[in-house]
Amino acid sequence: MFNDLLIKKSGQMWKIYIFLISILSNSAFLIFYLTANNLNLYDIYFLLLSIIIGSLGMLYGIFIHCPYCGVHLPQYYIGKENFDRWLISLLNCKTCPACKKQ
Repeated sequence: MFNDLLIKKSGQMWKIYIFLISILSNSAFLIFYLTANNLNLYDIYFLLLSIIIGSLGMLYGIFIHCPYCGVHLPQYYIGKENFDRWLISLLNCKTCPACKKQ
C-alpha cells in the first residue's frame, strides 16, 4: 500500500519522519513548559532553544522534492491545495503533480 508512494520510492520518507517527530515532540515539550508554574531565566533559554531546534527539525519536511524534475512537493501542495489538506496530499501522492512521473 505505501510502497507505491512517490516519497517512499524516492527514499525521502525519513524526512517525513523527522518532520512529524519534531512537531510532536516540540508540541509536547512546549505544553509541558507552558503549564509549569515557576519558570526562571534558565528555563526560558531552554524553551527558546527547544523552539529553534524543533523548527530546524521541521524544515526537513520542506526539502522533499521530486526525484525526476526537482520540484519541491510541500511548496507545490501548499500553493495549490487548501492549507488544511497539503500534508494529506503530500503523503498520498503517487505521481509528481508537476511532471506526472511515478
